[in-house]
Amino acid sequence: MTATIQLRRGPLTADEQLGAWEALCNDKTLAGIAYKIETDAWGAMRMGPTQTRHARMVGRIMRLLHAKLGGEAMPELAIMTSDGIKVPDVCWCSDTFLAHDWLVAEDGAVEVHTQDGARDDSTFSFNPALELPAY
Repeated sequence: MTATIQLRRGPLTADEQLGAWEALCNDKTLAGIAYKIETDAWGAMRMGPTQTRHARMVGRIMRLLHAKLGGEAMPELAIMTSDGIKVPDVCWCSDTFLAHDWLVAEDGAVEVHTQDGARDDSTFSFNPALELPAY
């Protein structure tokens, strides 16, 4: 018997990304693990461990966003990008539009991203990086 291996020549399409993500979400061997899972443009799974310090900072950012802006802040919302499915630490939604997602580094640095990509600053009337207490 001869096996044929087909090599991929480019990144996954949006539909293929969604299919790969759905398969990961339904994989019972991944249920309950203490890792954040994302994919890259080729559908490869990327995992990073979760940590208490980081989770506390995410909670603080969510509360700050809600207090300052209303709407709803959500942790780890899967978002399709041109580089795969990414899971920002915190996303904030107005009542009508998903405006921004926030990424928090282990050192507490806050990055601001919009649907157009990374920004140097927030369009909000406050800077989350300056208003979050260090710990």
